[in-house]
Amino acid sequence: MRKEIKQYEGFSLVEMLFTIVILSIVMLLVATTLNTVIRTSQTANSKNQARSDVNYIIATYERLITNSDLEDINMYDSSQYREFGFDDNGIPVIITLPTLPSSYYDTSLIPTTDPIEGNEIHVRLYGTDYWTCIGYFLDETYPTKYGYIVKANLKDDGDTTDHSLCFAEANNITLLHTYSNNIMVANRTGYPPIDFNMTYLPVDDNNSMFNIRVSVEPLWWPLKGTYLKQSWVTRELAVSTKALTRY
Repeated sequence: MRKEIKQYEGFSLVEMLFTIVILSIVMLLVATTLNTVIRTSQTANSKNQARSDVNYIIATYERLITNSDLEDINMYDSSQYREFGFDDNGIPVIITLPTLPSSYYDTSLIPTTDPIEGNEIHVRLYGTDYWTCIGYFLDETYPTKYGYIVKANLKDDGDTTDHSLCFAEANNITLLHTYSNNIMVANRTGYPPIDFNMTYLPVDDNNSMFNIRVSVEPLWWPLKGTYLKQSWVTRELAVSTKALTRY
């Protein structure tokens, strides 16, 4: 009986190498595309979070100021005397420097007949016995300064209320934005001077207006160096106390 010998056919070494090269190019293109898509998605999420934070901050300022009388609004500039930091347990606190004058919070910057700027505003809403304090402070720990906007509450004790206690280190504070976002600081190389600004603008004896500008910058920005150069989001608010007539 005759025995048949089977013959097997396969790929040559050159064909295998050629196939590997083609697959490598395809996989490289797919990986590059996926990486770009992921980075774009992360960048969009970062900017959306920045928009959400800045809108919440602006809405908080507007809600407090529009629901208060001018005599229930105090404003201070403590940018040279207070900083943002963390205690030994990692809890955020406002650090008061020894250079703060003992009587600094005895008198509010407002009312005045000239426009003034400040970083703290203390507001007592109608029918409440507490002051809501919002302040903008810098963290001087790192070479690159980071800005934070925080909120705290203080019990109203009438004429004896000590407003310096609102941002005392022993008082609890709440961050008005996520740690992944920075409230922009002026005088940074390559950035325009669009940092936080709060200005009081007197109108007449009964009317007043506040102009507040906030710029939020995502700390995580995967597409730096690309055509998406502006990573920050800026909002500006012009808000009045209730005495100002609206049209």
